[in-house]
Amino acid sequence: MIVRCTTNRFADLPESYIDPAANMGRDAISRALVVGQEYVVYAISTAEGRVHYYVHKDDEIPYPYAEPAPMFEVVDAKPSSSWRVGFDVAQNRLTVAFDEWFSMPNFYDRLTDWEQQEGEVWKTVKARLDHEAESSTTSG
Repeated sequence: MIVRCTTNRFADLPESYIDPAANMGRDAISRALVVGQEYVVYAISTAEGRVHYYVHKDDEIPYPYAEPAPMFEVVDAKPSSSWRVGFDVAQNRLTVAFDEWFSMPNFYDRLTDWEQQEGEVWKTVKARLDHEAESSTTSG
């Protein structure tokens, strides 16, 4: 799945995405997102009526980051063949992501803590999903 950034300003988002306590007030900007740039979606989560796409936007941060879906338009809606669905009852969160997200305990938390094993797995998964997305756009 590929999306194109249409805004990086939280002021352009629906009210349900605004959360000043989480540093996501109306004046917030997602500086690493480039308006007009296309991004591969590595995972999707939804909770409390909000949908987020996990995109990799900065080579200095070695993991995908959740950004509000309304910041994007879908360019290629074809889902990854690697995606699975999981539901976290405690957080009332639905997640669609690659298998390792679910098969490795606390994968995303450990990845964002820069754990070496999860980082190596992420590099492999990212390359696989990037290739799949590129193939999808060239094959039509």
